[in-house]
Amino acid sequence: MKIVAGPRSEALSAKLAEELNAELVRVVHKVFPDGESYVRLEGAERLVGEKVALVQSLAPPQDKSFFETLLMLDALKRNRVGEIGLVVPYLAYARQDKVFLKGEPVSVDVVLRSFENEGVSFLVTVDVHNEEVLLNRKMKCVNVTAVKLLAEHIVNEISGEVTLVSPDVGRAEAVRAAAEALGCEFLCFEKHRDRITGKVEMKAPSGASAKKRAAVILDDIISTGGTIKHAAKLLRSLGAKKIYAGCVHMLASEESVRSMREAGVERIISTDTLESPYSKISVAPLLARTLKELLP
Repeated sequence: MKIVAGPRSEALSAKLAEELNAELVRVVHKVFPDGESYVRLEGAERLVGEKVALVQSLAPPQDKSFFETLLMLDALKRNRVGEIGLVVPYLAYARQDKVFLKGEPVSVDVVLRSFENEGVSFLVTVDVHNEEVLLNRKMKCVNVTAVKLLAEHIVNEISGEVTLVSPDVGRAEAVRAAAEALGCEFLCFEKHRDRITGKVEMKAPSGASAKKRAAVILDDIISTGGTIKHAAKLLRSLGAKKIYAGCVHMLASEESVRSMREAGVERIISTDTLESPYSKISVAPLLARTLKELLP
């Protein structure tokens, strides 16, 4: 198997190729003055008839990353590779997984169908927003979770008792499992977001307490930081002595980071599904293990 390094995941691709002892194929990438993208596979002649895994997160700007992925998939098909696998550590547009308001599309369905139409035989992603969107697809889909890896890294850096916090019920199962594995307390908040205004309301369960404990908020994505800020304020009211935030996919701007810190978050840590200054944990070992199972 050969690893093709998409321009949005070059560092992670290199780590993954090293984990697998696989050849790393670079992609020449540039943007024309009018904004159009150009890609070209280096050493394309070596890929004919081979099994390949293209690694490309749909990082901001998501539309451009998505279209670059389609271009690279087309290049692989035209080069007559044996099998095309696609590793998308961060799958953008996954949050629109159903029609919430009349007249909306289901954006994640558009993305996944596009990959299928380009001949992808299997897709590997990390902590997709809703795993159900991967069911009943023409291609084999695997969702890898990095929540336990993330929690373990943060907890090991904290002294004293720790509570792992899920900011909503959507992440509760993964965070609860991590808490049980690490011997931590578990706490889940109830969150409601108004679909029209975007306003978030959050409350703690009756009798909840984080007094004299360090609290680690774990989420799949940090974007605006609004969820983390609400959770941090609640935790301060519950007596948490220190507050940390961990996410798999870090999309927040520095302005959002400042607002989270002002809300009481001491440190923010993420994985390298998206390259950022907060990417302290690599998902390469998890992805390598999955690819070995898919392509023995």
